[in-house]
Amino acid sequence: MLLKTRTKKLALCAMLTAVSVVFLYAASILPTAKIAVTAMAGLLPAAAVITCGLGWGTGLWTATSILALLVCPQKDAAMAYLLVLGHYPMLKSLIERLDKLWAEWALKLILFYALLLAFYLGFRALFLQLITPPTELLVVFFLGCGAAFVVYDIAFSRLIALFLRRVGKYIK
Repeated sequence: MLLKTRTKKLALCAMLTAVSVVFLYAASILPTAKIAVTAMAGLLPAAAVITCGLGWGTGLWTATSILALLVCPQKDAAMAYLLVLGHYPMLKSLIERLDKLWAEWALKLILFYALLLAFYLGFRALFLQLITPPTELLVVFFLGCGAAFVVYDIAFSRLIALFLRRVGKYIK
């Protein structure tokens, strides 16, 4: 499945980077669907990982993150991509090499909640220093985000399988 020449890998990853930046730019200016469009940008590094390898996927995530932070008028989508959604295809690829479903899910959820907590604490320190939300609200928020992450991961796995069946045979 891996592309053979560096030129093909570079061209594919450059195109995927451009599409990712367009998605993140759109997410930063759209009044609705910010999370959905950012999640779509987060799917594109998976194509690079599948067709070019883990290093190329990491390069795509890095380039997209830097470019999105430079060109997007609002940085919320770019930060969500940088901190949570963009690097997930590489982490998912590494975690799923364990071949133990319970360990994979435990590691994915621990990682997700650690990143979500860091994102929340950073956001709160920068913007909500004087506001303390009720504990019940935070628990509901974190549980809801965890449920959304599980759905995202399952859908992500199915999209990867679809990609392999439909598109993978044409990329050589």
